[in-house]
Amino acid sequence: MMDKKQISAVLVIGLLALAAAGCSGPVAGQTASPAPQPAALVEDGGGTAAMAAFNTLAGKRDVRAAELLAAIEGGIRTVSRNEATAMIVAAEAAQKRDLPRLEEMLSPEGLQRKLDGFFRAGLDPGKAGEIGDAELRAAMLAVREGGYRVETAEGMYFPVIDYGRYRQYRELVTADLAAYIDLMAVESDRAPAKDAALVIGWDEIVRRALAQESFLRAYEDSPRARDIRNLYGRYLSFIFYGANNTPLFAYDTLTIDTEARAVYAAPPSGSDSRLGARLREYMDLLAKKGFRLDAEVEEYRKQAVTELRE
Repeated sequence: MMDKKQISAVLVIGLLALAAAGCSGPVAGQTASPAPQPAALVEDGGGTAAMAAFNTLAGKRDVRAAELLAAIEGGIRTVSRNEATAMIVAAEAAQKRDLPRLEEMLSPEGLQRKLDGFFRAGLDPGKAGEIGDAELRAAMLAVREGGYRVETAEGMYFPVIDYGRYRQYRELVTADLAAYIDLMAVESDRAPAKDAALVIGWDEIVRRALAQESFLRAYEDSPRARDIRNLYGRYLSFIFYGANNTPLFAYDTLTIDTEARAVYAAPPSGSDSRLGARLREYMDLLAKKGFRLDAEVEEYRKQAVTELRE
């Protein structure tokens, strides 16, 4: 018969497998909020009862992210570091599963108009329970309780996972998950692009990409490396191409954006950054070309993005 420590280990492994099955697809931590003071951690099995209850809840077919987040808030500080990590991973997986349902909930035209009025008025989403309109109140409560926030682009309002909510737990989980939370919270706090245009500066684009690169070097075997690698690929595209409405090279003159040129001319000098080395090479080539896009520059940036993605 297994003892309590063995049971706890089995529960953690089972939950991690369940969560991984639900997580597919998707910065830097420079702008993350100060970490909360760490709570006392029980490294081995001290929270077996809390973890067992969480496992039971997470195993339900119709469990919602809001239920898991509530369970985490009530029990995460009584479990081991690995168990706390399993809890967060499972909650994120549930949020990803719930996202299409919540997107559909917010999509009706009438509700979109109400959301537009709410946010244009500068009202506080944290006070969703005080909203007088029943439909809008229900939608905003579903967003908040499910661990999302409302974003807008191209005139539409839609939910995104609020990774900033997980910052309070970063000292309770494994190092790779804490670093992942930092990167993803930066993304959910402020998206890099909207309406096919960059909405953060070229310097911030480079900083986030370097932080993502650093994560991939430090935690290449992390279960979260795939998500960060996908995110990093997106930022490489921003760096070397820009966006449709914020191109790196002007469509008419083919000259590089002056602000981007200034940022790229002084990338970090650390020898361990492949991106930094590539940017220095890129600027050396552009200097010979009068900082204009031509066939050789086009080929260079295509190869650079391909190689840095690997």
